[in-house]
Amino acid sequence: MSDDDNKTDKENASFKAEKINENSSNLVIYFSRTGHSKKIAYQVALEEKAKIYEIKTSEKIDGDLGFWWCGRFAMHKWGMNLEKIDIDLSNYSKIIIVSPIWVFRISSPIRRFLAENAESIKDKNVEIVLIHFNPLVPDSAIKEINSYIKPTKIRSFITQLDHYKEAKNIKIS
Repeated sequence: MSDDDNKTDKENASFKAEKINENSSNLVIYFSRTGHSKKIAYQVALEEKAKIYEIKTSEKIDGDLGFWWCGRFAMHKWGMNLEKIDIDLSNYSKIIIVSPIWVFRISSPIRRFLAENAESIKDKNVEIVLIHFNPLVPDSAIKEINSYIKPTKIRSFITQLDHYKEAKNIKIS
């Protein structure tokens, strides 16, 4: 039995996405506090044959207090401080941004990323993937995204108890 046989499907998907897409002109960039967005980001990276990159924040976001802290940032539409992003976005023709929804808005780390990089990605093929618990995609999140960039496509995944379902017919504007 090989080592790959002992890995879970999620571990194999993660390994494959990092391993096979090193030279891709597509990039999936994501933020995930609890792992739900990460799971979808790796799924999208495999579908798109894309390289994957995780945005990280220097804020304390773990546990119950982290949940409330993130909610506070989202409610006020604040961006969170990000760890240094060491990827050259100009190397990619297609960028797919994966974000959880926090308090009916995009996550604060993705908000900061968009604020800091909107100019450099505005002429690229940019798609957005939203992860949320509520069966409806919040219009406020889409309006906020559109205030930074004009995505070519928006996808949405509803997550409930580790089950994921893609929502259909997402309107961009």
